[in-house]
Amino acid sequence: MKIRGIRKKYLETAKKSLDNSSAWLNEANYLLFEKKSYGHSCALSIFSIEETAKALVCFSVVIGSADPEEELVKAAFESHYWKMGTILQVILHLYVPQLRKVMFSKLEEDELRETHEIYQKISPDLEESIKSIVKLRMIGMYVDLQNGKITDPESIPRDVAEGVFMLAFLSNRQWAEAINTYEAASQEEKMRRIESAKKITAQARENLKRLEQAGEKDEEL
Repeated sequence: MKIRGIRKKYLETAKKSLDNSSAWLNEANYLLFEKKSYGHSCALSIFSIEETAKALVCFSVVIGSADPEEELVKAAFESHYWKMGTILQVILHLYVPQLRKVMFSKLEEDELRETHEIYQKISPDLEESIKSIVKLRMIGMYVDLQNGKITDPESIPRDVAEGVFMLAFLSNRQWAEAINTYEAASQEEKMRRIESAKKITAQARENLKRLEQAGEKDEEL
């Protein structure tokens, strides 16, 4: 399949994934605010997040930030854990100033050390957050009995359901806006966006590789 055909297919998949994300979000909204069914709402909000993550990755293929043969693209259709981690990591990199640099500029040596220290501090908490939300997905769907403890959908409290719903809502809106903006652009503007995305991605991957190498050096010490 030619590049243009690949982009078209992945753009279509991204849009359908976002439509499905919105559908889950509407149901989650009704269950949360009308039915007060917090566990079921929480599960549907997580379904919405997963579909948004899939849309994000497919759109990354469209703009040249990811290759369809990469494992990260394949994981978007297979791994609940990976999809949840994708959304949380993107949010961190977009809204934490020190981590935003990883995505948009070359890290100087002092910034590399600072960013590496931040990663070391937040990685355990991020890992636990991903695991907790993936676990919430199951609790929100099923009654279970493990090690003498019963869990059921209504064991999820309102504040947790509301927090997950807002994460789903904001993620959905952010990527819907990105895709709509891209589609409304002229062909010339689309190509500029694609070239810009490729440069940003190359820089981000270089920064992440340097951060990984810094981590390996720490382990050796």
